[in-house]
Formats: sequence, structure tokens, C-alpha cells
Amino acid sequence: MNKIESMELYTQGVEVWNSWAAEMLAERTKLIETGEWMAEIDPLGKLWGSNLATEKWLDAVMSNFSGEVFKNEMNFINFVFPGDAKFTGTVFTREVRFNGTTFNGFTDFETAVFRSYAGFGETKFLGLTSFYKAKFGFSGNFNGAEFSGGAEFSSATFGTAVFIGARFDSYAEFSKAMVNTGYFSQAVFNGEARFSKASFNGDAQFMGVKFNRSLHFDEANFNSNVMFHGAMMADRASFDRAEFKGRTWFDQSLFKGNVVFDQAIFANLTSFFRVTFQKESSFVAIEGRSLFTLEESVFFLVPDFAQAHFAEALRLDNSHFSAAPRESRRLWKRELRSTNTDLASRWRTLKRLALQGHDHERELNFFAEEIKSLRGVKDWLLPNPLSFRKGSPVCWPGGGRYWAGLLYEWFSDFGRSALRPLLWWVTITSIFATYYFLHYSDLPSESPRTTPAFTCTGDPVAAALYLSIHNGLVISGLGRAEKLAQSYACLYGREENSGFFPVMPDAVVFAGLIQTILSAILIFLFLLALRNYFRIK
Repeated sequence: MNKIESMELYTQGVEVWNSWAAEMLAERTKLIETGEWMAEIDPLGKLWGSNLATEKWLDAVMSNFSGEVFKNEMNFINFVFPGDAKFTGTVFTREVRFNGTTFNGFTDFETAVFRSYAGFGETKFLGLTSFYKAKFGFSGNFNGAEFSGGAEFSSATFGTAVFIGARFDSYAEFSKAMVNTGYFSQAVFNGEARFSKASFNGDAQFMGVKFNRSLHFDEANFNSNVMFHGAMMADRASFDRAEFKGRTWFDQSLFKGNVVFDQAIFANLTSFFRVTFQKESSFVAIEGRSLFTLEESVFFLVPDFAQAHFAEALRLDNSHFSAAPRESRRLWKRELRSTNTDLASRWRTLKRLALQGHDHERELNFFAEEIKSLRGVKDWLLPNPLSFRKGSPVCWPGGGRYWAGLLYEWFSDFGRSALRPLLWWVTITSIFATYYFLHYSDLPSESPRTTPAFTCTGDPVAAALYLSIHNGLVISGLGRAEKLAQSYACLYGREENSGFFPVMPDAVVFAGLIQTILSAILIFLFLLALRNYFRIK
């Protein structure tokens, strides 16, 4: 239909219009049944006829209101458009409603102007839809609207954009759109969502939104508050170089795919409270100019905060990093080591951020993970002489750090456990006590070094234990010299020709030296853990 025919049919009301639409849709069904229907969809999603019968039908069902200037209120509620609907450049000076309308073909509102309220609530757009450079001076209400084809809103201008509960089954293009206030809560994007270089001058609400495909907010500008409470991003999400000037909330959101915030600017309070990042997350060179919190957030892979800058200390309270599910931990570690050669630098950056925030506990945790992440990457368990043949001057790169870190972990959990060195000290003390007692058991009943009349008046087991505890406490002044001599005498006898001094077998003396060294290390680790626990500087 041409513009005159379209307008005449519209003036007859919704019943006449829909009756005509039903007849045309029935005619298309007949064409399909007879095999005369031949149509192609171009890369943009628009339908074109491939034979005369199809082209004739498409021309007959096209509604054309392009360039019209409607000075009165317009009512298209529950209208059915069987084919393409053209409203290119149409001006609506008063309120217009398309609530419950069904658009079966290409819907073209490019450069249309809505100077008052525009209602598209519960509208169904079954084909490609374009509002390219459309201007909504007051409000564009798309609550509960369904977009089965691509939805083009790039460079559109909204006073208020309302897409609460809307569903986009194909791509949604909002790049370079200018929105005063935007409401997208509970919307579902089943196709790619693009908001690159979009500008939100007022509040923007994306609470509970589901982005099931990739999401792009690259270089987007949020000049007021923005809320992503409970949003779900199932695929890659990019906020590269986005600028958040108002308060920003991503609380309880879920990022299932990779997410990028590189060089983003957060000028006001920013909250990632209880956010879950299941894959790679990058915050490279971001700038946080106010409070920035990651409290209780979970990172399944180590985030990248390289060169990130925060005016206030980053809050990491109760956040969890690299918490891969137990059943996939081996695969996860293998993935990390194969893809993240800079893993240690990421832990090092987190450690720096924790230090700035005086988060001593996180600082220790990140240090431990930094050391562990180097194993098998830069630090090797065993030497590799073949590396000389490859031109490397080092045959055992990082070997010292590998083993030192491993022992530090075994004996004190990187200075985070006071119980572990204490248990090791008790174990070593018991082992050496047993060793000292075994030497007593090995002595003959009448040793030529002992007086025949000498007998041990004490308990040899207690004597061996005292000797081991004395050596294990490192500081010799903690025990009485007489009791120590008595324990040696009880275990190994006295020398007849040396004033009856106690016998001190060489093996026992050297074992005591080894025990003292090991015990000194364990006591140091115990005291270090206490220092770390009580934040003693």
C-alpha cells in the first residue's frame, strides 16, 4: 500500500485493519502451500521476494506512513501489520501508542520523531526493527516488548528509555544512543547486545538483566548512577574505557564469561559486592576515584589489576580468589598454567593493592599464591642439564625458590599457621626422644665406661624426653644443668676415669645439634605466625 491507502485503512479502525491483515496472512499461507512462496532474507534481516507472486504480496502488505506529520494522538493498539511497516521520518507531535501491536515484517522507524509519549508496551516485533536515529523527546516505553529479529536503536535519542522486561531474541544495537534516563531491568538479551559509545545522562537501571550473548559497553558514558544489581552476563562482557561518573552498583551480578573493564573510570562509589567472576576478568589501568569495593566477591580465575589506580584503598573483605570448583581443580590449574604466564604478576598486583588497604591477611594470601603460581612456570622442581644445549646459562631455574617455598608452605603455610610449626616441633621432639632412648637400649648391660655399681635411679624414657625437649627449646638456660647431666648419666652411664661425668655419645651430640637447628627454624616460624596473626609490625 502507498501512504494514502495506508492512512485510509488506518482511519477505519483496528477491526477493519486486522481483518485485512488476516486475509493477507492467509494469502501468504496459500502461497507457501502451493510452493509459489519464494523469499530471501538479506544480511540485514530484511525479506525480499524472489519471484513475481512473492514480490506482489510483499508490496501489497507494506504499510507506509513515512514522512507523515501526525498532529493528533495516534492509536495503533493491538494492530497487526502483516508485512513491512514504514514510519521513516514520521513525526508524532502528540502521544502515540502501539501497545500490543504485532509487526510481522521489517519495522522501520528510522529518523522518526516522537515529541510526546510513545508506547510500545507488549509490542511484538517479529522481523528486523530499526529505530536508527529516532528521537524520543519524552518517553519511549517498550515494557515487555518482544524483538524476534534484530533491534536497531543506534544513535537514537531518548528522554526516558523504558525496556523493563523486554526480550531481544536477536542482536540489540544501542551504540551511540543518547539516553537521559534508562530502565532496562529484567530485560532479556538472547542475542549480542551493543551499547558502545552510548551515553546515559541520568540514572541507568539494568537490575536483573540477562545478557545471554556477548555484551559491549565500550566507551559508554554513565553520567549519573548506574545499577546492575543481580545482572547475569553469560558470555563476554566488555566495559573497555567506559566512564562511570555517578554511583555504580554491580552487586550480586554474575559474569559467566570473560569480562573487561580496561581503562574504565569510576568517579564515584563503586560496588562489586558479592559478584561472581567465573572466567577471566581484566581491570587493567582502571581508575577508581572514590570508594571501590569487591567485598565477598568470588573470582574463579585470578583477575588482572595491572596499573590500576585507586584514590581510596580497595576493599577486599571476605573476597575469594581462584576458588575453582573441587571437581574441576586439576583442569583449572592446567588451564591457568597454559594461558596465564603472567599469573604471578597478577598475584603481585593484588598483594600491592592489599598492602595499600592495610589488609594484612590478604597480603599474606596473595604472597602465598604468588609463590605457588611460579611452580612449573618459572621455578622448576628438578634441574634440567639439557637446558645448556638450548643456550640457557641456568640448568635449574628457580630451583631454590621452588624448594624454599615448598618447605615454607609445609612447615608454616607461608607464615599463616602457628599450629603447623608447633605440631612439627612436637613431632620432631618425639622423634629425637625416641632416637635418644634407642641409644640407651643399644648399650650393653655392663659397659666398660660405666661403674659396676651405677644404676639409673630415674625413668630412661623420661630422661630421653627431657633431653629432647632441652635440645628443642634451643635456649640452654631454660633447663637445669644438673638435670641434664642426670639424664645423660641415666641413659648412657658415667665415665670412671673422668670424675664420673656423664657419657655423651657422639651420635647423640650431633643429633642434638641437628635437632636444635630444626627446632630453631620451627620456633622462628611459630613466632612469625604469631606476629602475622596479631599484625605486629
